[in-house]
Amino acid sequence: MSSNGTTAVVNLGPNATVVRNFATVTGTVQLGALPNLAAIPTLSEYGLMLLSLLIGMAMFWKRRDIEAHARRIS
Repeated sequence: MSSNGTTAVVNLGPNATVVRNFATVTGTVQLGALPNLAAIPTLSEYGLMLLSLLIGMAMFWKRRDIEAHARRIS
C-alpha cells in the first residue's frame, strides 16, 4: 500500500479488530477515518442567502413605491 507521501487511512469493517503486536505503524498511517474537516457552504445555503437578499430588495422597492404613491395622493 502506498499513500504518495500523505497520510494513509485504513478503514476496517464493523467487527474487525486490530492487533499491533507484530506491526510497526509510522506517523503517516492512521487507522480509522480522517478527522472532520471544516464545513463548506453548499449551493442550497448560498441559494437561501440569495433568496433572502432578493426578498429584502423586493420589500425595499415595494415600500418605496407605496410611499411615493402616498405622497402623490396627499
